[in-house]
Amino acid sequence: IWGLAQLGVDGEILPLLEDQDSEIRAQVAKALGNPTNSWAAKPLESLLHDNSRRVQYFAAMSLGKLGLGSAAPLISLLETNADKDRWIRHAASFALSKRTTSKGLASLQKHASQSVRMGCVLALRHQNSPLLKKFLNDPSSLVAAEAARAIYDKDITEALPALAKS
Repeated sequence: IWGLAQLGVDGEILPLLEDQDSEIRAQVAKALGNPTNSWAAKPLESLLHDNSRRVQYFAAMSLGKLGLGSAAPLISLLETNADKDRWIRHAASFALSKRTTSKGLASLQKHASQSVRMGCVLALRHQNSPLLKKFLNDPSSLVAAEAARAIYDKDITEALPALAKS
């Protein structure tokens, strides 16, 4: 799979996304994470609902590597995962950081799901965004604490006054 992807014949591995073996699907998802494969976004988004978390992980990471696109499938993944698997949360937040603007992520500060808000905080951390300050007063102490840690650890000076007030 890796060899075919390196040769640039990704079309030949695309049918393997439906293979019975979850490791085959995972490796294809991983191999499609090349920024030149923008055509692979839709097939990768469908893998976010795969039964295998490993497949979901590689699909989300590859979507992040492809760049801008819809945040909706990743938000759905965060919601469905509900913080059960930290690797999935990491992959989804990484992909969100690459596919969504800081403003778009901050607009989700009132999302009903704590898992989605946490994913947005982690994505904003990847972006070193001062909009992390919007999450400092989150109803969840876990989300608020993560926003505070991100502001402090990343030394986001624009958000430090808000951190000092919280």
